[in-house]
Amino acid sequence: MAGKNSTTGRKADTGFVALRTKVTPPGMSPHHASRRRAVERLSSSDSPLTVLSAPAGFGKSSLLTEWAAERSRAVGWLRIDRGDNDPAVLARYLVASVAMVAPDATEAAVGAATAGAPPGVVMKSLAAGVEGAAMPITTVIDDFHHLSHPDVLELCASALDALPDTWRWVILSRREPQLGLARRRIDESLNEVPIDDMRFADDEASALIREGMGVKASPRAVRELNRRARGWAAGLVMAGLAARDASDPDATLLRYSGRDLHLGQYFAEEVFALLPLRLQAFLLETSVLHVLDPDLCFHVTGTSDVVQMLAEASSRRLFLVPLGPGDTEAFHYHDLFTEWLVSELDRRAPGRSSELRRRAAAWCADRSLEAEAIRYSLEAGDWERGCELIRACGYEMLQRGFYRSVLAWLRALPEAVLDVAPDLAALAGDASIQSGELDLVARFADLALAADDSTPEGLAARLGGLSLVWLTSLLAGPFADNQAAAAEIERLVASPGAGDPASRISPDFGRLLGQAALTRYLAGDAASQISPLLERSREFATSVFSQLLCDGIEA
Repeated sequence: MAGKNSTTGRKADTGFVALRTKVTPPGMSPHHASRRRAVERLSSSDSPLTVLSAPAGFGKSSLLTEWAAERSRAVGWLRIDRGDNDPAVLARYLVASVAMVAPDATEAAVGAATAGAPPGVVMKSLAAGVEGAAMPITTVIDDFHHLSHPDVLELCASALDALPDTWRWVILSRREPQLGLARRRIDESLNEVPIDDMRFADDEASALIREGMGVKASPRAVRELNRRARGWAAGLVMAGLAARDASDPDATLLRYSGRDLHLGQYFAEEVFALLPLRLQAFLLETSVLHVLDPDLCFHVTGTSDVVQMLAEASSRRLFLVPLGPGDTEAFHYHDLFTEWLVSELDRRAPGRSSELRRRAAAWCADRSLEAEAIRYSLEAGDWERGCELIRACGYEMLQRGFYRSVLAWLRALPEAVLDVAPDLAALAGDASIQSGELDLVARFADLALAADDSTPEGLAARLGGLSLVWLTSLLAGPFADNQAAAAEIERLVASPGAGDPASRISPDFGRLLGQAALTRYLAGDAASQISPLLERSREFATSVFSQLLCDGIEA
């Protein structure tokens, strides 16, 4: 299968890959029509933050693409998805987006991220790099509404408060971002583009339908369509697609109704039903994919002429967004189009979407794209494969600071799965502690402590559970529980199977020994009882935390 591989770039040391679709500005739509009123509003202010907040289908991304093409500033792009609700993930993707337009400005931030620095430190390094860059930089953050975790929003708010004069953010979102906009309005550091400015005016709608899409419709029909669509870009485009090859374009445009807000029935009857059956099947089966890479499409669907199918879909001006300007092979679907296609696939062939996602997960796993492989597995409900993949990389990713992503994966598993996976419960508890969600820890600890420690895997899980008990009792007491956990840790780490490589989620034994040493220190034990534990702790230390623990006790 020949084709451009758009998703298998250099594998990051954390297992995350900055996918090209996330950090490359989208190409201009083939039926683009200028919206000068909105472009001028965007250009009317040099505020550090500009926000475009509007429901799906208002053409926010295409509007920013037009605006960016006219800028003298370097414009980087970051497309957010649900998997980015992790401060460490978001910080690294922001670094990647700036690197696309000003690589020299990101050297320090890349070094900080590679060294496992906290997200706030990475962002400070990035801001300093942008401040010293040779040109001003704008970062467009698309689909910001997918970010919801308080820690992620706090990271963004803190970064905005410290933006240098040379760095500007433009946020596109389906709802108002929770970034303290009221305060930013008062201090005039915010530029907002009202939703009414994003609606197509009649002359803009005419340019879109009659010139951009080549529909032979009368000005009167276009005006009436725009009145019913209320300037909504998706509605105009959908009606234009239906009318383009119709024998009576005016009648087809006028059949559009504002009642079809979600466009499902209209799209099914006026657009999708008129496509060749082979193209219909291809669109449905690739709707589950986050990126329409030709190799991935071939692996998932078995369609031999993937490039030709993508080209045909593009030539018909369907809702495909190229990964970059001029890209004719790799795409992703517009969000509205994806939602309709997936629902239609599930209606026509229940269970088929899960099978397709399993194939996508296998393709990603073969290319060491662990995060994407896990995501597809969980979306498919393939809990066994998801658990296997999390076991393969979860602990390493936790050590590298991606605890929110790890916890999100584990919380996506049904409770019944975690009930019989004590090793994953221990990992979930560790991730919960690092993310500050201490209310979750007790249940995960109980599940981990139920492990059979006669096997290496069970021993690792039980030690993980004891580590959770040790930490929570240190924070909230009683100290007797902390001492009991530390004593059991000392007993188990002396077991023959402790540290066995067969334990695929292996606890940090250096940390466990350091925890036991700290308990002895707090209990007033003699140095002769503590020193051997510290020596072994340093020998087995595999994380910065375990090394710092030893340093602190010795100090």
